[in-house]
Amino acid sequence: MTGIPGDEGERDVNVMEHCDRVVVLALGSVLAGGSPAEIQANPTVRKAYLGEGPSVPRRK
Repeated sequence: MTGIPGDEGERDVNVMEHCDRVVVLALGSVLAGGSPAEIQANPTVRKAYLGEGPSVPRRK
């Protein structure tokens, strides 16, 4: 979650500062799970959200 919708519009929230474990979804499936540091270093997550690294698995 990078933002929270509300009456005042969307606000940025840095989930990595508030969680011990993060689960990342892509196309409705779990892409990765782990500590914030593990998620930030995960090449599949980086590709899905930043366009870096290996290709993102496509949902069938």
